[in-house]
Amino acid sequence: MLAAAHSVLSLLGRRLRDAEDLPPALAFGGALAATALWLLPLCYLHPTTLFSSPAAITWLAVGSLVTLGLFIGAWHTTTASAPDTATGESAAEETEEEFVPARFLEDTDYNPHGFGTHIVLDGGPLAVAPGPGRFAAKPIPVRRLTLKTVRRARHTDPVDRHWDIAELDDAGTPIRLAAEPADLTRILRELARAKTSVPPKDAFQRR
Repeated sequence: MLAAAHSVLSLLGRRLRDAEDLPPALAFGGALAATALWLLPLCYLHPTTLFSSPAAITWLAVGSLVTLGLFIGAWHTTTASAPDTATGESAAEETEEEFVPARFLEDTDYNPHGFGTHIVLDGGPLAVAPGPGRFAAKPIPVRRLTLKTVRRARHTDPVDRHWDIAELDDAGTPIRLAAEPADLTRILRELARAKTSVPPKDAFQRR
């Protein structure tokens, strides 16, 4: 019966992996076994009058309804783990790296020649990257950085006027970090978290 159940699952497009998938197979196996319990005696007792005898027709109709109900129940059993799978996929996505458009406006050892166009969030240490990928990314020395203020971009800043500018102190050297306002807030929060694990309450107040 299990072999037949696996065949049913294959026909339905299901993917069986190992023993962990036996419960769905058992559900279909039970449906097949129950079908055999009423179908085999019916065929034995009415081999030539299966579709002409009222009793045989009634037996066939009731048995078919029972089988249909059992297979519907087995179908729901095989899909019961779908939410857990989706949750696992969502959790995996949450831990994937995100490349946020942002720029340090000064040349530094982690942003030589202003090559950085993105900040890498999640999935590892914060880093400056020349694009949406870890290739050539350079880690940001978060413990060296201290936030001084956040302001709107000025016409003298070589960035979009809709961006915000975070003025930072890099071990005594003033530097600027530019990004969209919402993105800049996230980046500064991650910088503060990486540095102290408890971001300052007023660290992101725009002045």
